[in-house]
Amino acid sequence: MLHLLIIFICFSVKLIYAEGVCGDGWDVFHDEYYDICYKYIADGMGDYQTVVTACKGELDSSLPTINSQTEQDFLNQMIVKYKIIENSSLAALKEFAAMVGTYFTTITMTYAINIIQVWLNITIWMVDGIWLDASIKNKHIVWTDRSSGEYENWMSGRPVNNDNCVEMLADEANRDQETERFIRNSRRLIDELKHNQNNQQAQIVQLEKSQVPIDFVYVQMPGQAEPKTLWPAYTWSDVTVTYAGQFFRAEGGGSLAFGKGVQADFAPRLASKQRKDGGDTWEYSLDMKPGVWTEWIYSGTAISGGTGIFNRYLVSSGEVRPLNQAIRIFKRIK
Repeated sequence: MLHLLIIFICFSVKLIYAEGVCGDGWDVFHDEYYDICYKYIADGMGDYQTVVTACKGELDSSLPTINSQTEQDFLNQMIVKYKIIENSSLAALKEFAAMVGTYFTTITMTYAINIIQVWLNITIWMVDGIWLDASIKNKHIVWTDRSSGEYENWMSGRPVNNDNCVEMLADEANRDQETERFIRNSRRLIDELKHNQNNQQAQIVQLEKSQVPIDFVYVQMPGQAEPKTLWPAYTWSDVTVTYAGQFFRAEGGGSLAFGKGVQADFAPRLASKQRKDGGDTWEYSLDMKPGVWTEWIYSGTAISGGTGIFNRYLVSSGEVRPLNQAIRIFKRIK
């Protein structure tokens, strides 16, 4: 069912230096020379002079003037933006708006589509007329602000007489066609939503399969869960034996480079000493055992006298090693 409603729109010419300067409830049109603020007011106020006075109270604005097809298109878009008013199912329309805005996190796509179907079946109100800031003289439009009257977009057979006020009307001949186009576009939206739903479901399936990629290696620390507990849908292989008994370090520092094999299994330390006294052949060798002092070894005579100097050596029984405990390593294979 189609209902008609007379509304009016106020506009104010401003130089716009920042977003939101028009204030809440205003729409901004970027003209070639100015930025213009428009405000839609839904409450009908009766005659022409009453709405002119009402606009003066809104930022000292006036009724709209239309000087180009671009501005006409902008007003048409405002009509489309504000004309859909839910009659008896306001709650359903509000629910639709909320659902479409948040369905990614709160509802299924199927439910959102059902809400749209409800929206299409509610009563639609459409704009019947919008007052303009102009008069008619000699069958031509004259704008109150004396702006150019070159642009005119009269309905067939209009204007008829001179008049002190002008109203922008919907094309009665094409009103039903426009309504059908609105419904058709809305149904196309449903098709797009359904298409998007299918794409999103495919993406979700892909994400579920690739949360952990194949060949990912998981290191299980003591007291932590095995990967098959964390990701039961995947198949894991225990590859710990490949790295059995190994410690790992960051690459660099003069040690063996990445991928070049296992570092030698010893640490440099003093392990033996050899001595040779002056003369020809007499030599003396001494092996050093970790944690045990060596025998005394003559190393020379003091400069101040004939007292001999002897040294002995001790090698620690352990090496400096990091604290360590066993880990297990798993690799996803499919």
